[in-house]
Amino acid sequence: MADGRILIADDEDGLRWVLEKGFRGAGYQVTAVKDGTTALREAEAQPFDLILLDIRMPGIDGLTLLGRIRGKRPDAQVVIMTAHGTVETAIQAMQQGAYDYLAKPFDLDEALLLAERALTARRLSQEVTSLKTGLKEVWEFGALVGRHPTMQEVYKTIGRVAASDVSVLLRGESGTGKEVVARALHHYSRR
Repeated sequence: MADGRILIADDEDGLRWVLEKGFRGAGYQVTAVKDGTTALREAEAQPFDLILLDIRMPGIDGLTLLGRIRGKRPDAQVVIMTAHGTVETAIQAMQQGAYDYLAKPFDLDEALLLAERALTARRLSQEVTSLKTGLKEVWEFGALVGRHPTMQEVYKTIGRVAASDVSVLLRGESGTGKEVVARALHHYSRR
């Protein structure tokens, strides 16, 4: 079963219906609208993981809508769909932050595969961001890892000693991290 919230914005009733049924059948939560103004209102009201936009729609056109959505929902993946595809339009859409470009007519399986790729890329991007945030917290002193209160005291001591001009002698058993602490002291000190 697929996971993700999808917004489909296309003024062609038949295509919109096929996409909505196809994505629902694949297990996605789908909202389908027929114009750019409604699509913008929906995108502002609730978060979507993937947004499929037709380039030519009543109200707001797809490229203008793409720019507005990227401003409001930068983490949403946006795919531009069009029957009037040119290389210039595709390049413009990608430069404005579209994940990909789907030229009409296209097969439902092609749209489902592209959606799966876009949602996977979104999840991976979120995972990387989360891991980077976690690493930033844990790796505050380079290769020293740990959140235990004892390690927190070691970090504080390194900070205090690095801020001073005293000579340091590190003693301890083999494998206890003397070299790692020495590197941290060197990195954070003015010496």
